Amino acid sequence: MVLLMGGIVIYMLFRSSNMLVFRLTDALGMQGLTDGWRKAADGIALPEWALYSLPTGLWALSYVVLIDGLFHRYSLDTRMAWAAAIPLCGVAGEILQAAGIVPGTFDWVDIAFLTMPYLCYYAIITFCLAVNTQES
Repeated sequence: MVLLMGGIVIYMLFRSSNMLVFRLTDALGMQGLTDGWRKAADGIALPEWALYSLPTGLWALSYVVLIDGLFHRYSLDTRMAWAAAIPLCGVAGEILQAAGIVPGTFDWVDIAFLTMPYLCYYAIITFCLAVNTQES
């Protein structure tokens, strides 16, 4: 949940107020609250990768952690397949942006932040399984 909220906080504090999420907060009557948070964060500068790609990476990582919790008793293949779903959808979205099929800006950094959580998860799970196999 912390990872998911981290991405949301970056959006709420530092991204353009023209984004869809702000129409949602306005509709929910939260405009004053978000405006106050944004004013408090005024003057804080984030690097471009943190502003635009880190939220995506945090959301992808929160998904991978959720899948691990839900599927930890399943086979490695099942866990890896489910863990890949959101990162693959994100990468597909980036490719569709590059092709001009969906709106947005293609970014290799987004692809890196989408795939890193999955690749780290795979490395950790593979390592843990190898250690457990050696102990048995």
